[in-house]
Amino acid sequence: MANYLLKRGNLWWVQRKFPVDVKDQLGTFFRKSLSTEDADAARLAVPQRMREFDALIGQVRMARDEGDLFANADEQPALDQMLVRYQGQVLSGLSNAAQRRHLRVLEAFGAFVGLNLTAQQLASRAKPVVEQWLLPSFGHTDAGRRALNVLIAFYDWVVECGYAQPPNAFSGYRIRPIKSVVVSRKAWTDNECELVLTSLLAEAERPANVLARDNAWRLAWVVLLGLSSGDTLHFVCEAQRQTHFKALSADWHKTRACWPEIDPYWVPGLSPGGPDGRRSWQLQKALGRRLTSLPGSLTYTGLRHAAANQVRPDFDAWLARLQAIDLSPAQA
Repeated sequence: MANYLLKRGNLWWVQRKFPVDVKDQLGTFFRKSLSTEDADAARLAVPQRMREFDALIGQVRMARDEGDLFANADEQPALDQMLVRYQGQVLSGLSNAAQRRHLRVLEAFGAFVGLNLTAQQLASRAKPVVEQWLLPSFGHTDAGRRALNVLIAFYDWVVECGYAQPPNAFSGYRIRPIKSVVVSRKAWTDNECELVLTSLLAEAERPANVLARDNAWRLAWVVLLGLSSGDTLHFVCEAQRQTHFKALSADWHKTRACWPEIDPYWVPGLSPGGPDGRRSWQLQKALGRRLTSLPGSLTYTGLRHAAANQVRPDFDAWLARLQAIDLSPAQA
């Protein structure tokens, strides 16, 4: 209960949110001054205030339940009336977040079928509700399954109250979420490797400017190193020539030597950036944009899976093309 305490000025107060179903009558927060500056005394006074909090909620809900919505036991209430009673009797026992989640589904359901339908009329609309509203709105997803469960729970209550005859009109439907392939785990194919490298080399060989040329050359170099080693982008960008990738052939060293500036790293010309000061920071964003522009939902993680699957482009041919690019600095 100490979580409901707060201090205003010198005095302690108690504050707690009212449940969603009574906010229209009681407001958003229950706030009361405890009239003390002592923290221990304030904690002792909290239980009494919580009893007041519960009493206020109980009065509102009792007045609602004792209303004349269902004075006649044979009455067939409309959907809007049933939703009000369901909110007071069932949803009020849930957390505020759960109440809002249920209400969003039920309000959209009511907007689709119409709030003036009776329970028996709703039963005949179950199939159109699922096929014409629920599936188009949520699809075969976890969200769709949860929305259907909300409708099943609501209609269970409708049947229990005697407003409709069993069985539950929605209980015969099932939504099994379709598990799609996780994009980040989709390994590149040989054709996709060729596509990425062709795109990068085309820009490096016919650049719009020196900066674009250098960026494209560096990205193609990173893709080749990643496919060869299978390492993370961060590791590839942090790898130093004297200590890493020693098993690479002389052609790799010759290609790296084409970069005109002195740099101890295999991937040259990078500056640390981002919150953790990684050299891969800017390059990661540039590579991500380039992969997004190409078909196939490609990611660097997919490149690593391709390396693990022994997908190997013709490294010698690509290295030769990189070596042939003139990386001379821009003329002043």
